[in-house]
Amino acid sequence: MLEGAALWWLVFVTTAAAGLVLATGHLGRRRKLAPNPFMGLRTRFTRSDDEVWYEVHYRAAPWALASGVAMLGAPAAAVLGPSAAVQAAGILAATLLSVTLLSAGSAIASRQVRARAR
Repeated sequence: MLEGAALWWLVFVTTAAAGLVLATGHLGRRRKLAPNPFMGLRTRFTRSDDEVWYEVHYRAAPWALASGVAMLGAPAAAVLGPSAAVQAAGILAATLLSVTLLSAGSAIASRQVRARAR
């Protein structure tokens, strides 16, 4: 079972990751996430034009927000899991759901913006 420093380090890292994804979604929804080299959906397509960057992030924002909320399940599972197996399963499930939501949202948003540009 995770406990001590390993538990709290995992809680810190997964909470910080969730916070960054939530911030990206929030800023994208408000069209305030400026093109940058560190945060956001940094693909050849999104970096091709500022208008494309803002539109893709706007359309992906609900998915990013859902992904960030899902990621908060990982630290919850780590702290509340009664055994190592439950902790591991909860962390894995939250992470997989989070990555799936973010990947799907990114792909859907990019496809929508590409189709609209045609």
